[in-house]
Amino acid sequence: MPDPAAVEGSDEVKRKAFHDVSVMMKRRIDIMRSLPLESLDRLAIQKQIREVPNQ
Repeated sequence: MPDPAAVEGSDEVKRKAFHDVSVMMKRRIDIMRSLPLESLDRLAIQKQIREVPNQ
């Protein structure tokens, strides 16, 4: 995930960078929250979480 604080440019460009990262983080959190943790074993949970950035 890119670091929005490292973005150079106008205030608009910087705001967009922070917004884009915010959207990516929210999506990843939503995916992790939707995992059926009670029905997965520890290794399956770890595998699913490692795959979140690719989704």
